Amino acid sequence: MKQFVLNIILIIVSVCTYGQTYITVYTKFGNPIEAMIRTEMTNTEKEDALEWVSTNFPNATILSEPTALYNCHSYAWNMQDGGPTCWINGNANLSVYWSSREYYSTTTASNAVKIHYYNGDHSAITSPTVSGKYLSKWGSLPLMLHDPDYCPYSPGKNYYSKRTFFNNILECSISSRGVYVGEIANYYITNNIITPYGYTLDYIWSIVDNKEGENVIGTVATVTENGDNANISFNKSGLYTITCDVYTSMGEYISSYWIEGVVE
Repeated sequence: MKQFVLNIILIIVSVCTYGQTYITVYTKFGNPIEAMIRTEMTNTEKEDALEWVSTNFPNATILSEPTALYNCHSYAWNMQDGGPTCWINGNANLSVYWSSREYYSTTTASNAVKIHYYNGDHSAITSPTVSGKYLSKWGSLPLMLHDPDYCPYSPGKNYYSKRTFFNNILECSISSRGVYVGEIANYYITNNIITPYGYTLDYIWSIVDNKEGENVIGTVATVTENGDNANISFNKSGLYTITCDVYTSMGEYISSYWIEGVVE
């Protein structure tokens, strides 16, 4: 029995027992993370792992067979964002995912999409289908569906969601006065927007009449878009809010930029 328990502990920790090749994976914003391609477990090790999970955590749901090819950190932070199957060691290596101006930032438990067990060197995601449950890979054990504290890892969690980016004001090429009716002005974003790794950015322009509250593109305003800038002319005087919303090519919101423009 002692040897069986020892074998399972080695499977869970599983850092140096298998052959490995180091690779580099990237965060959403292109920052490098050290990862490993590892040799798979034997069938006997997989059977032992399944028996241990079934015996010690009968109320958790097994979702995959045991494997040494990826772990909790890679599953939660890398693979869920489209990265390759690999093994990522934490905790310092992992912190890049929520560093300044990265894709994720701290939030509350109720808003979390990713969870880091900082005392247990473990990561999870919130289940997209079962409220209140987490999905996480237990070392070289299976991928599991479980209650937040029903796992082999010490409690103490930080919660993360997609970062809410700051908003900024658009600039206008005509800044010393209002824009005249029929005059073409260029509106542009001055900030260097960080593009998530592997994506391009889409820019959605809108113009709202502050008095009527309606989008006036195609009626009052003519817009020629060029990504993060646009040439705009108006055929009616008034006060308008010009907005450029920025998304990834997959439709994920990044930030909004706007300016209130006087047309004379």
